[in-house]
Amino acid sequence: MISEAISAHAKTNIKEWNAYFNLAAFLSNDYLTLSARESLEMSNELVDMVNAARDSMTIPVLNTSAMFARLNVLRSEALRLKDMATITSITPAEVFSQTEKLLAVFSAVNSKINTVFSQVNFDEQVNFDESIFEFDKKK
Repeated sequence: MISEAISAHAKTNIKEWNAYFNLAAFLSNDYLTLSARESLEMSNELVDMVNAARDSMTIPVLNTSAMFARLNVLRSEALRLKDMATITSITPAEVFSQTEKLLAVFSAVNSKINTVFSQVNFDEQVNFDESIFEFDKKK
């Protein structure tokens, strides 16, 4: 389950980041209802989509180490799922557990995006006049 969706405000600010929207649609439309076998079969496509989202992220306000850390963890979780496809003794429960981890990390990516744009929105709405504090005045 994807516990945090992208907010409408954030969505409008990242509308040019097509690879993110492709990944989000893929996860919410496909990965939420897959069997363990199907999840493993589609893991190559998932890794490609995560890489595309990470590599195409060019939104200046999101271009931070914190954001890329989340995207890199998402990539690591997708790669782990892909690796599980090569392990013959893997159980469906382990695949479902890994899928849940991946979706939790995607929710963390969404949370970070929402937080950044909430902060930007807050900063834009606050009208703070620093002149009332008399900074840098000589005595």
